[in-house]
This record gives sequence, structure tokens and C-alpha cells, in this order.
Amino acid sequence: MKRVIVSVCAVVFTLIPGVVRADAPLADAPAAAVKPVVIEEFTGYAGIPWGTRWEEVKKRLPKAVDIPDGKNLGATPLGLPFVHRLELEQQQFPGLKEPVTVELRFWKKKLWGVIVYFGNNKDEDVTALLLKRLGPQDGTDATYPSWKTDKTQTSADMRVRWFGATDTPLSLQAQAWFALLLTGQFTGASQAEMDEVENRTPAPAPPAAPAAK
Repeated sequence: MKRVIVSVCAVVFTLIPGVVRADAPLADAPAAAVKPVVIEEFTGYAGIPWGTRWEEVKKRLPKAVDIPDGKNLGATPLGLPFVHRLELEQQQFPGLKEPVTVELRFWKKKLWGVIVYFGNNKDEDVTALLLKRLGPQDGTDATYPSWKTDKTQTSADMRVRWFGATDTPLSLQAQAWFALLLTGQFTGASQAEMDEVENRTPAPAPPAAPAAK
């Protein structure tokens, strides 16, 4: 506790400019400012933002190859008709020393998520990268850490050796569809949904039948 009882002489000396007593009590040092964590969310891949169309991503990443429906690279795959995937091998990822394999996931052919299979990189390097970019994780599970914000959801499986991030708005759409799929309520994509997937202009509605006279 800061000393509050001082002698009259001490008060006099400290109130006179330019005069300092050798035994005058020192003021408490200000507490060191806590540096705020600067969150650097994943916003896409290789400068390509979430929501970019499939065709544009393939143009900008010519080495990306289509992943066959059902092929599992490590993270549980979702499939057609609304989920498409691309694979990039031998990629350098900022903050990691060894090359990685990258899986890009698309919801209705819009870039939705990126999964990084970190292979021979050290666990501590991957953890350090995620903590540096995202700050403390939401939970305490070191094997399955996760971070969630309004814009991005990030998670990892240190056992299977991958981490990934997805765009939150697109994730909500995908989760709603997956719930329908699990409960058997999804019976197939509508023409309007496939037009959205393929970025097609919907066909005009047929003209109304003439009114009977």
C-alpha cells in the first residue's frame, strides 16, 4: 500500500520545485500498459477473399486440382451438389517452415473455407502461429482448439494434423443445409439453387395462361 503518512518536512521539500529529499517516498510506478492482441483473422487464401467464385479462384491458382467427391484428405468432407473442393500440394504457408497441403472448400462455388494439412511441421510452431494470429483460443482443449468470431470460425485437429478456417456467413448457410441433409428433409437441389451454384441467370418464368373468357 502506498505510504500516506509523511513528515511535515517531507511535504515541504516535495512542494518546492527543484528540491528533492533523498529519503522522500517515491511515487508508485505506473503499471505497464497491456498490449492488446491484434487479431489477424483468416479472410481467404493467398490474397483471395471469402466469397470469390470457383472459376476466379482456379484462374488465380492454376496449380489447384479438383478433389473428387467423397475423397477424404483428413478433415471430414462434405459433398455435392453444393460443396466443391480444390487441392494445392507443396504450399508454403506464412509462419510454418515445412510445406503443407491446402484444401479449399466452396459453398455454392463461393470460396468458403481453407484447410491446411501441416504435415511435418512441429505442433508447437502451428500452435504459435494460431495464437499469434487469433489470440487465446475459446476453450482449453489443446488437441481441438477453436476460435469463433462474427466473421470467421477457425478450428484445428492436432491429432489428424490440420487446421482450418471458414467464412461465418457462408458456414451458417452450409450448416442449415447439412441439418436438412441429416434429417432427411433435403430431397434435391432446386433449379434456382443450381442456377446460384453455376452463377446462371434464372430462366424467365413462363407466361401466364390467358384468362378464360
